Amino acid sequence: MPDRPKIDDIAKAAFVSRSVVSRVLNNRPNVSPLARARVKEVIERLGYAPSSAARSLATNKTYEISILAPRQKDHVFANAFWSLIFLGLSEGCIRRGYFATLNVIANELDEKLKHRILRGHSMDGYVLIGREVADEAFDVLQNTGKPMIVLGHDVHHKQLPSVDVDNVGGAYKAVQYLFKLGHQRIGLVAGRVQTQEAQDRVEGYAKAHYELGVALDEALSFPGEFSHRSGYRSMQRLLLHRPTAVFCTSDAQAMGALLAIHEAGLRVPRDISVIGYDGLPSARFTYPPLTTMQQPIYSMGRQTSDTLIDLIEDKHSGPQRIMLRSTLIERESCGPPPLAA
Repeated sequence: MPDRPKIDDIAKAAFVSRSVVSRVLNNRPNVSPLARARVKEVIERLGYAPSSAARSLATNKTYEISILAPRQKDHVFANAFWSLIFLGLSEGCIRRGYFATLNVIANELDEKLKHRILRGHSMDGYVLIGREVADEAFDVLQNTGKPMIVLGHDVHHKQLPSVDVDNVGGAYKAVQYLFKLGHQRIGLVAGRVQTQEAQDRVEGYAKAHYELGVALDEALSFPGEFSHRSGYRSMQRLLLHRPTAVFCTSDAQAMGALLAIHEAGLRVPRDISVIGYDGLPSARFTYPPLTTMQQPIYSMGRQTSDTLIDLIEDKHSGPQRIMLRSTLIERESCGPPPLAA
């Protein structure tokens, strides 16, 4: 196997000094356009890649980003939503030459252990997933002086940049769609009331009712978790109140709801319509295929990592809030209400 090319090899092949190669690698000024183009051509031709240790010494960076995720009852790694988020984050980091590490933060963690996780290794920046993590980590991390970004809606730390989805608007659009199909008794399977995403989707559900002058029925609303089990159990209770449609605030909940409806001897959408929220790939393969509000999950991760790295590299400064939108994906789980309703 040939030896890995070094800076001296690049300098010799490009007919420049070692310092010129270093300035090109670090995107510094004081290099002529001709010399810069020649160095880049040699770098590409020889397949040169600086070692992480050399990059750290040259730039005073570790090229590592810490992703801090919440520990929830539905188990982070068992939910496809989180898999797509982490994929977008990690691939966004790799594309920019950074490594991403994942740490799970829980309220019940011992304080000493929590501080070791948050401060035990020098990172160039931090991704805080959701308000709960931001509440736990912000006070510790702000003393490091390193950039932070929130993935999700955080009303407590508005000074931080964030990437989020318009959950109020998405939920409003989902419920409005059910009203247009003719439904009046629309059930709600909500998420954890402690999370901002769940609160926002409940707000969108209520907003659609208020604007159409349809009174909210508390008997048709059940809080829970963003999980299959929660959707299954909530749907079992909800069926006692005979809704003609149900809005589930996650696809995982909707999948659990479909099973509960099947076990009750009812058919979707003939007897009851179901709409989810997330747009997970697996939603296409339920029976019947699930209508859902598809949020750009992977893009959320990619834009979060790009925005954070831009902050690390001083490519922009100051708070930045990116708001993405969800798209209605119509499939076979929704239809008009039964005639008897």
